[in-house]
Amino acid sequence: MTEKAKQQTGDIQGKLKTANNSSMAQDFDEVKRLGKEMHVAKTGSELRQENLSSDPIQQKDAKEDETLRELIRSLADEFTAICSKLTEGIAIARDRDDKPIADLFFAIRTSLETNGEMLKSLSKRVKLASAGRHESE
Repeated sequence: MTEKAKQQTGDIQGKLKTANNSSMAQDFDEVKRLGKEMHVAKTGSELRQENLSSDPIQQKDAKEDETLRELIRSLADEFTAICSKLTEGIAIARDRDDKPIADLFFAIRTSLETNGEMLKSLSKRVKLASAGRHESE
Protein backbone atom coordinates (compact mmCIF):
# COMPACT_ATOMS: atom_id res chain seq x y z
CA MET A 1 0.00 0.00 0.00
CA THR A 2 1.40 3.41 -0.91
CA GLU A 3 2.01 6.10 1.66
CA LYS A 4 -0.80 8.20 0.18
CA ALA A 5 -3.26 5.27 0.41
CA LYS A 6 -2.25 4.64 4.03
CA GLN A 7 -2.84 8.31 4.83
CA GLN A 8 -6.29 8.27 3.15
CA THR A 9 -7.23 5.11 5.04
CA GLY A 10 -6.13 6.71 8.29
CA ASP A 11 -8.13 9.85 7.50
CA ILE A 12 -11.26 7.80 6.81
CA GLN A 13 -10.84 5.79 10.01
CA GLY A 14 -10.39 8.99 11.98
CA LYS A 15 -13.55 10.49 10.48
CA LEU A 16 -15.51 7.35 11.32
CA LYS A 17 -14.34 7.43 14.93
CA THR A 18 -15.37 11.06 15.37
CA ALA A 19 -18.69 10.62 13.53
CA ASN A 20 -20.06 8.30 16.25
CA ASN A 21 -21.98 6.41 13.58
CA SER A 22 -24.95 4.32 14.74
CA SER A 23 -24.86 5.88 18.17
CA MET A 24 -28.02 7.59 19.33
CA ALA A 25 -26.40 8.91 22.48
CA GLN A 26 -22.92 10.40 22.68
CA ASP A 27 -22.20 9.35 26.25
CA PHE A 28 -23.72 7.56 29.24
CA ASP A 29 -25.12 10.77 30.73
CA GLU A 30 -27.15 11.29 27.57
CA VAL A 31 -28.37 7.68 27.77
CA LYS A 32 -29.58 8.29 31.34
CA ARG A 33 -31.27 11.55 30.29
CA LEU A 34 -33.05 9.83 27.39
CA GLY A 35 -34.13 7.01 29.71
CA LYS A 36 -35.71 9.51 32.10
CA GLU A 37 -37.52 11.21 29.20
CA MET A 38 -38.87 7.88 27.97
CA HIS A 39 -39.98 6.92 31.47
CA VAL A 40 -42.27 9.95 31.74
CA ALA A 41 -43.43 9.83 28.10
CA LYS A 42 -46.99 8.59 27.63
CA THR A 43 -47.71 5.46 25.62
CA GLY A 44 -49.90 5.49 22.53
CA SER A 45 -52.85 3.99 24.43
CA GLU A 46 -52.50 6.60 27.19
CA LEU A 47 -52.53 9.37 24.58
CA ARG A 48 -55.62 7.89 22.88
CA GLN A 49 -57.45 7.77 26.24
CA GLU A 50 -56.81 11.51 26.51
CA ASN A 51 -57.87 12.04 22.87
CA LEU A 52 -54.34 13.09 21.96
CA SER A 53 -52.32 12.12 18.92
CA SER A 54 -49.07 10.24 19.32
CA ASP A 55 -47.58 10.95 15.92
CA PRO A 56 -49.51 12.45 13.01
CA ILE A 57 -47.25 10.78 10.43
CA GLN A 58 -47.87 7.33 11.91
CA GLN A 59 -51.59 8.03 12.01
CA LYS A 60 -51.53 9.11 8.36
CA ASP A 61 -49.65 5.93 7.44
CA ALA A 62 -52.13 3.82 9.41
CA LYS A 63 -55.08 5.46 7.61
CA GLU A 64 -53.42 4.90 4.24
CA ASP A 65 -52.73 1.27 5.16
CA GLU A 66 -56.35 0.80 6.20
CA THR A 67 -57.54 2.35 2.94
CA LEU A 68 -55.22 0.06 0.98
CA ARG A 69 -56.43 -2.99 2.92
CA GLU A 70 -60.05 -1.99 2.27
CA LEU A 71 -59.36 -1.51 -1.43
CA ILE A 72 -57.62 -4.88 -1.74
CA ARG A 73 -60.33 -6.62 0.28
CA SER A 74 -63.07 -5.00 -1.84
CA LEU A 75 -61.35 -6.14 -5.02
CA ALA A 76 -61.04 -9.69 -3.63
CA ASP A 77 -64.77 -9.62 -2.78
CA GLU A 78 -65.56 -8.53 -6.35
CA PHE A 79 -63.51 -11.46 -7.65
CA THR A 80 -65.57 -13.78 -5.43
CA ALA A 81 -68.83 -12.32 -6.78
CA ILE A 82 -67.66 -12.73 -10.37
CA CYS A 83 -66.66 -16.33 -9.63
CA SER A 84 -70.17 -16.97 -8.34
CA LYS A 85 -71.66 -15.63 -11.58
CA LEU A 86 -69.22 -17.70 -13.61
CA THR A 87 -70.34 -20.81 -11.69
CA GLU A 88 -73.91 -20.00 -12.74
CA GLY A 89 -72.71 -19.53 -16.32
CA ILE A 90 -70.93 -22.88 -16.24
CA ALA A 91 -74.13 -24.61 -15.12
CA ILE A 92 -76.16 -22.90 -17.86
CA ALA A 93 -73.56 -23.78 -20.51
CA ARG A 94 -73.53 -27.42 -19.39
CA ASP A 95 -77.34 -27.53 -19.44
CA ARG A 96 -77.19 -26.36 -23.07
CA ASP A 97 -74.40 -28.82 -23.92
CA ASP A 98 -72.02 -25.93 -24.72
CA LYS A 99 -68.80 -27.51 -23.48
CA PRO A 100 -66.44 -24.87 -24.99
CA ILE A 101 -68.19 -22.04 -23.13
CA ALA A 102 -68.38 -24.08 -19.91
CA ASP A 103 -64.64 -24.78 -20.20
CA LEU A 104 -63.90 -21.13 -20.90
CA PHE A 105 -65.93 -19.98 -17.88
CA PHE A 106 -64.26 -22.64 -15.74
CA ALA A 107 -60.77 -21.46 -16.76
CA ILE A 108 -61.67 -17.83 -16.07
CA ARG A 109 -63.19 -18.74 -12.69
CA THR A 110 -60.12 -20.77 -11.71
CA SER A 111 -57.84 -17.84 -12.54
CA LEU A 112 -60.03 -15.35 -10.66
CA GLU A 113 -60.23 -17.64 -7.62
CA THR A 114 -56.45 -17.91 -7.53
CA ASN A 115 -55.99 -14.18 -7.89
CA GLY A 116 -58.69 -13.50 -5.31
CA GLU A 117 -56.88 -15.69 -2.78
CA MET A 118 -53.65 -13.84 -3.53
CA LEU A 119 -55.41 -10.53 -2.93
CA LYS A 120 -56.75 -11.76 0.41
CA SER A 121 -53.24 -12.85 1.37
CA LEU A 122 -51.86 -9.50 0.26
CA SER A 123 -54.43 -7.72 2.40
CA LYS A 124 -53.15 -9.59 5.46
CA ARG A 125 -49.52 -8.84 4.56
CA VAL A 126 -50.26 -5.12 4.21
CA LYS A 127 -51.57 -5.22 7.78
CA LEU A 128 -48.51 -7.10 9.03
CA ALA A 129 -46.07 -4.90 7.14
CA SER A 130 -47.61 -1.72 8.50
CA ALA A 131 -47.51 -3.11 12.04
CA GLY A 132 -43.85 -4.00 11.60
CA ARG A 133 -43.06 -0.60 10.13
CA HIS A 134 -44.66 1.24 13.05
CA GLU A 135 -42.87 -0.94 15.61
CA SER A 136 -39.51 -0.24 14.00
CA GLU A 137 -39.99 3.55 13.87
